This record gives sequence, structure tokens and C-alpha cells, in this order.
Amino acid sequence: MKHPIPMVIAGLLAALSLQAQAESGLALVNGRIYTGVAGESRAEAVLAVDGRIAYVGDSAEVRRRAPTGVRLIDLQGATVLPGLADAHAHLAGIGLREISFDVTGVPGLAALQERLRERAATDASEWIVGRGWIESKWQPAVFPTRADLDAAVADRPVTLERADGH
Repeated sequence: MKHPIPMVIAGLLAALSLQAQAESGLALVNGRIYTGVAGESRAEAVLAVDGRIAYVGDSAEVRRRAPTGVRLIDLQGATVLPGLADAHAHLAGIGLREISFDVTGVPGLAALQERLRERAATDASEWIVGRGWIESKWQPAVFPTRADLDAAVADRPVTLERADGH
């Protein structure tokens, strides 16, 4: 199976070129466009003219609406993600968090241990793998240790990355 991350990165790079294409416009077609709009979260094409999104929807309509001279990019199924305005994003880590044991928002070490016990009771995997804890929001602000994890799940390995992937 191919790993999906290169397709996401290709789509993101295409989307980031919107600003560079602002003078003439840009049409992205045949993609997986995530809009972030409830009920209309996915589309296959987007048209940007004069530095603004002019239309989001299907590829045929984007081609019909595109003014002469607009650069057309066939995404060939690549993904475009809006709103990543930070200088970087750990897309692989974010994606892995979504398909693993997400401990984002756990308020402290005791709560983390309780979530681990609950997960262990329903997950027969050889390892429990997760991500999302952040000790700086806990009282006290302590890093979980091997002993803390073993106290919650003693019968198999547990690996939990911090929210920032470290």
C-alpha cells in the first residue's frame, strides 16, 4: 500500500502556490479539497482569481468559470488542505495521531493513566501507541515515566508522543 503523506504534501504545495498565482489566478482540479465547511467539507476543485477563492466545487464548473490565462493544475487525486498558515506542520504526526490512541487534552498524569487502563481493556494490540499529551498544562507539570505507564498497563509496551511530536 502506498503511504498517503506524499499526496497530501503535493496537494498542500499546490495550494500554497495560490498566493504566487494571485495575479493571473489558479485552478486546481481533480483533487480532494478539504474546505473545513460543515456539511460541505469536501470538493474536487477550487478556483482562485485576484488572490481570492472564487469557487469551490466540481472540476467541470471550475474549468467553465476560469478566466483566460488562469493556470490550471490537475491534482490527479492529491489532497489540498486550507488554513495551514504556520511556517510548518507535522502532517505525518497529525495523521498518525488521528489513527492511533489520541490523548489530546488529557488534564494530568492520573487522567492519562486512567485513559491508558481504559484503552488496554478494549485494545488487544501488541503495543499501545498514542500521541497528544502535554505536561505544561498539567498540575503538576511532570513528564510521564516508564513507571507511570507500567502502573497503568503492565502487560505490554506503551509509547506516547507529546502533542508536538517530541
